[in-house]
Amino acid sequence: MKTLVITLSKTFPRQHPKAGQPTYFEEKITAFKGNAYKKIHTCRQNVEYWAKKIDKLKADGGVLSVRQWSGTPRRSKQEIIVNIPAEDIGYSIIEWYLHDRDGCTNWKYIRVWEMENGHKKSCRDITLEELASNDGLSVDDFKAWFRDYDLTKPLIMIHFTNFKY
Repeated sequence: MKTLVITLSKTFPRQHPKAGQPTYFEEKITAFKGNAYKKIHTCRQNVEYWAKKIDKLKADGGVLSVRQWSGTPRRSKQEIIVNIPAEDIGYSIIEWYLHDRDGCTNWKYIRVWEMENGHKKSCRDITLEELASNDGLSVDDFKAWFRDYDLTKPLIMIHFTNFKY
């Protein structure tokens, strides 16, 4: 059976204001009922890379193995959080509205493109609050996590459930 692995961090990265503190992503994925934040997707750079991998996994069958690092990222063993059948996953493309009417850079509005067979199917505008919450983070934590990312480039949102925006 083909397996595509996605690893999550057990703690906030060193460049984050909460560096070293737990993210609780495992709990937010497996038992999100009652939590303020749940994690039903992850946002990644390298859109083309991840889209190609997910399209192939969905075509061939298999599982998305969502894992976390047991310690230091890329230097410790991986712990499986959940294995999700390929037919239950998906992805969207995130594009940012970078400027408001006054030309000020902001994170307020995000366009989410649902994808089908590698092509944009439909879109919906969502708020940063909605995106961050479903990614298992507060708005401030999400902004800090992606603060060095070039917002003129899209991100890929990999869905762990059948939920779509």
